[in-house]
Amino acid sequence: MKKRIYIFLEYYYPKSQRVSAQLISELADQITQYENEVFIIVPDPDIKYPYEVKIINDQKVVFFWSPDTKVSNRFLRALSEMILSCTSYICLRKFVKKQPPDYLICLSPTIFYGPYLTFLQKKYKIRNYLILRDIFPQWAVEVGLIKENGLVHIFFKFFEELNYKSASIIGLEAPSILKQFNLRHPNHSHKTELLFNWVSEISTKHIKKESLREKYQLENRIIFFYGGNIGIAQDVQNIIRLADKMREVENIAFVILGHGTERNKISDLIREKGLEDIIVFAEGVPHEIFMDYISEIDIGLITLNKNNKGHNIPGKILNYSRMGIPILGSVNPNNDIIEIINSNNAGIVVENGNDEAFKEAAINLLDVSTRAMKSEGSKSLVKKIFNVEKASKKILDKIS
Repeated sequence: MKKRIYIFLEYYYPKSQRVSAQLISELADQITQYENEVFIIVPDPDIKYPYEVKIINDQKVVFFWSPDTKVSNRFLRALSEMILSCTSYICLRKFVKKQPPDYLICLSPTIFYGPYLTFLQKKYKIRNYLILRDIFPQWAVEVGLIKENGLVHIFFKFFEELNYKSASIIGLEAPSILKQFNLRHPNHSHKTELLFNWVSEISTKHIKKESLREKYQLENRIIFFYGGNIGIAQDVQNIIRLADKMREVENIAFVILGHGTERNKISDLIREKGLEDIIVFAEGVPHEIFMDYISEIDIGLITLNKNNKGHNIPGKILNYSRMGIPILGSVNPNNDIIEIINSNNAGIVVENGNDEAFKEAAINLLDVSTRAMKSEGSKSLVKKIFNVEKASKKILDKIS
């Protein structure tokens, strides 16, 4: 019997090109194949009150009106997010009454859907699967954005706890994150499990629209590519240091695409070090163009701040693996991705802070035969670990 599933998240296509949008789009596609009806539910300050239903990538997306949760002013953003459960309840009342859910899935962050999800669970006697990715506010404390046990931290911790209470099952993306979460939140450890991120295999229907090499005149160069958020947690300065150390190497280029709080700082750093000839630094692009670009690169870059205590797996790995791109990374100590990438021969990942090891790994990947071998290892991750079919069945088994 066909079931109706609501999937809640904070950002989605077409406004957002974040990995979270891709994750949910591919999860929804897979769940729909099992003859379920899926509604992706997202706040949007620009739609007509109270909600609008649109078809995006063949999926039904319900945009409900909400104050802007993306404003730069931190106080206004916190206020908008704090009332997210209220606005979703008010704006979605008629929609929910017409098409009540059988199951709930929520991607976190955000942490502010908890009260509304609890209401839906109790009203319809259903279960909620919380896909927990960035553990907020923990990571914000670790990178110095907020003070531990300060008023802001206490405020966010209150809503974090409500979010966990709303969950029937909590899926975390790596073994060390699961262990860390259970130690920090022992009262919720009975309902946690490992749920790796996922990606579908590349569609044979994909039609290429734009060439990265042609646009930036990078023919005959080995391309090191980073595309994604440029914030404190990512430490993109790490890549700038690598490019600086490799400026004398011939026929290479670094391409960095994205947005984020550190974007201006990175732009200034490239200019100060005189790296314009070796680094292409540009705005982020829509997902379809992003995939066009990845199909032409040689090495996919990942970087994480060495001070991160959490061990989240960068979402950009998913697209690298789907395209069979060798992965070069420099991440926080003890991150599971070091073992995953290195043991599967999918690339080379070192600890952030060891700049010489990062450079040595990059030099190793300049060899064409080494890249070919790592490419096969990278591609294998989609079937072995980051598999959308396995993830969707695991989620449905726990909430049905």
